[in-house]
Amino acid sequence: VQQYDYSGKLIREIKLPAVGSAGGFGAKKEDKTLYYSFTNYTTPGTIYSFEPKSGKSEIYQKPKVDFKSEDYESKQVFYTSKDGTKIPMIITYKKGLKLDGKNPTILYGYGGFNVSLTPSFSIANAVWLENGGVYA
Repeated sequence: VQQYDYSGKLIREIKLPAVGSAGGFGAKKEDKTLYYSFTNYTTPGTIYSFEPKSGKSEIYQKPKVDFKSEDYESKQVFYTSKDGTKIPMIITYKKGLKLDGKNPTILYGYGGFNVSLTPSFSIANAVWLENGGVYA
Protein backbone atom coordinates (compact mmCIF):
# COMPACT_ATOMS: atom_id res chain seq x y z
CA VAL A 1 0.00 0.00 0.00
CA GLN A 2 1.38 3.39 -0.94
CA GLN A 3 0.53 6.97 0.01
CA TYR A 4 0.64 9.72 -2.64
CA ASP A 5 0.18 13.48 -2.47
CA TYR A 6 -2.45 15.28 -4.56
CA SER A 7 -0.02 15.76 -7.45
CA GLY A 8 0.61 12.01 -7.64
CA LYS A 9 4.03 12.04 -5.98
CA LEU A 10 4.82 9.01 -3.82
CA ILE A 11 5.11 9.98 -0.15
CA ARG A 12 5.68 6.60 1.49
CA GLU A 13 5.05 2.91 1.55
CA ILE A 14 2.44 2.11 4.24
CA LYS A 15 3.80 -0.85 6.18
CA LEU A 16 1.17 -3.46 6.94
CA PRO A 17 1.49 -5.84 9.93
CA ALA A 18 2.07 -8.88 7.69
CA VAL A 19 1.14 -10.36 4.34
CA GLY A 20 -2.62 -10.09 4.15
CA SER A 21 -5.57 -8.07 2.89
CA ALA A 22 -6.09 -4.39 3.61
CA GLY A 23 -9.00 -2.25 2.51
CA GLY A 24 -11.27 0.65 3.23
CA PHE A 25 -8.63 3.38 2.95
CA GLY A 26 -10.23 6.75 2.51
CA ALA A 27 -10.64 10.13 4.12
CA LYS A 28 -11.65 13.69 3.40
CA LYS A 29 -8.93 16.22 2.65
CA GLU A 30 -9.35 17.85 6.07
CA ASP A 31 -9.24 14.58 8.07
CA LYS A 32 -6.15 14.05 10.19
CA THR A 33 -6.77 10.31 10.55
CA LEU A 34 -8.13 7.63 8.27
CA TYR A 35 -9.07 4.07 9.07
CA TYR A 36 -8.53 0.80 7.25
CA SER A 37 -9.08 -2.87 7.95
CA PHE A 38 -6.50 -5.63 7.84
CA THR A 39 -6.88 -9.41 7.95
CA ASN A 40 -5.02 -12.55 7.00
CA TYR A 41 -5.30 -16.27 7.71
CA THR A 42 -4.25 -15.84 11.36
CA THR A 43 -5.45 -12.28 12.08
CA PRO A 44 -9.15 -11.54 12.56
CA GLY A 45 -10.33 -8.37 10.80
CA THR A 46 -8.70 -5.52 12.70
CA ILE A 47 -9.28 -1.80 12.22
CA TYR A 48 -6.21 0.44 12.14
CA SER A 49 -5.93 4.20 12.36
CA PHE A 50 -3.44 5.91 10.06
CA GLU A 51 -2.15 9.47 10.27
CA PRO A 52 -1.24 10.59 6.72
CA LYS A 53 0.96 13.43 7.99
CA SER A 54 3.26 11.27 10.13
CA GLY A 55 2.74 7.89 8.48
CA LYS A 56 1.92 6.38 11.89
CA SER A 57 -0.42 3.41 11.89
CA GLU A 58 -1.78 1.65 14.97
CA ILE A 59 -4.55 -0.71 16.04
CA TYR A 60 -7.79 1.16 16.60
CA GLN A 61 -10.16 -1.74 17.23
CA LYS A 62 -9.48 -5.46 17.43
CA PRO A 63 -12.06 -8.23 17.81
CA LYS A 64 -11.93 -10.51 20.83
CA VAL A 65 -11.23 -13.94 19.40
CA ASP A 66 -9.78 -16.77 21.48
CA PHE A 67 -6.99 -17.53 19.01
CA LYS A 68 -3.28 -16.85 19.51
CA SER A 69 -2.17 -15.72 16.07
CA GLU A 70 1.43 -15.40 17.28
CA ASP A 71 1.55 -19.22 17.54
CA TYR A 72 1.13 -19.58 13.76
CA GLU A 73 2.99 -18.57 10.66
CA SER A 74 2.33 -18.20 6.97
CA LYS A 75 4.75 -18.39 4.10
CA GLN A 76 4.22 -17.59 0.47
CA VAL A 77 5.50 -20.01 -2.13
CA PHE A 78 5.14 -20.15 -5.91
CA TYR A 79 4.44 -23.10 -8.17
CA THR A 80 4.73 -23.12 -11.94
CA SER A 81 1.69 -24.22 -13.96
CA LYS A 82 1.85 -26.22 -17.19
CA ASP A 83 1.90 -23.02 -19.25
CA GLY A 84 4.74 -21.50 -17.19
CA THR A 85 2.59 -19.12 -15.13
CA LYS A 86 3.82 -18.67 -11.56
CA ILE A 87 0.98 -19.46 -9.14
CA PRO A 88 1.26 -17.96 -5.63
CA MET A 89 0.16 -19.95 -2.60
CA ILE A 90 0.20 -19.04 1.08
CA ILE A 91 0.75 -21.96 3.47
CA THR A 92 -0.38 -21.40 7.07
CA TYR A 93 0.47 -23.70 9.97
CA LYS A 94 1.42 -23.83 13.65
CA LYS A 95 4.99 -22.68 14.34
CA GLY A 96 7.33 -25.63 14.66
CA LEU A 97 5.11 -27.98 12.64
CA LYS A 98 7.21 -30.08 10.29
CA LEU A 99 5.88 -29.66 6.76
CA ASP A 100 6.72 -33.13 5.51
CA GLY A 101 3.62 -33.91 3.44
CA LYS A 102 2.05 -35.98 6.22
CA ASN A 103 -0.03 -33.23 7.83
CA PRO A 104 -3.76 -33.04 7.18
CA THR A 105 -4.13 -30.13 4.76
CA ILE A 106 -6.94 -28.07 3.30
CA LEU A 107 -5.88 -26.84 -0.13
CA TYR A 108 -8.32 -24.17 -1.25
CA GLY A 109 -8.11 -22.04 -4.33
CA TYR A 110 -10.09 -20.06 -6.82
CA GLY A 111 -8.95 -18.25 -9.90
CA GLY A 112 -11.86 -17.88 -12.27
CA PHE A 113 -12.96 -14.68 -13.99
CA ASN A 114 -9.68 -12.86 -13.20
CA VAL A 115 -10.49 -12.94 -9.48
CA SER A 116 -7.86 -13.98 -6.94
CA LEU A 117 -8.53 -14.92 -3.34
CA THR A 118 -6.97 -12.63 -0.77
CA PRO A 119 -6.03 -13.80 2.73
CA SER A 120 -8.77 -13.49 5.34
CA PHE A 121 -9.48 -14.93 8.77
CA SER A 122 -11.97 -17.75 9.27
CA ILE A 123 -12.83 -19.20 12.67
CA ALA A 124 -13.32 -22.62 11.03
CA ASN A 125 -9.79 -22.46 9.62
CA ALA A 126 -8.49 -21.31 13.01
CA VAL A 127 -9.94 -24.45 14.62
CA TRP A 128 -8.35 -26.52 11.85
CA LEU A 129 -4.96 -24.93 12.52
CA GLU A 130 -5.32 -25.38 16.30
CA ASN A 131 -5.82 -29.09 15.71
CA GLY A 132 -2.61 -29.49 13.74
CA GLY A 133 -3.94 -28.89 10.26
CA VAL A 134 -2.29 -26.94 7.46
CA TYR A 135 -4.23 -24.43 5.36
CA ALA A 136 -3.02 -23.51 1.90
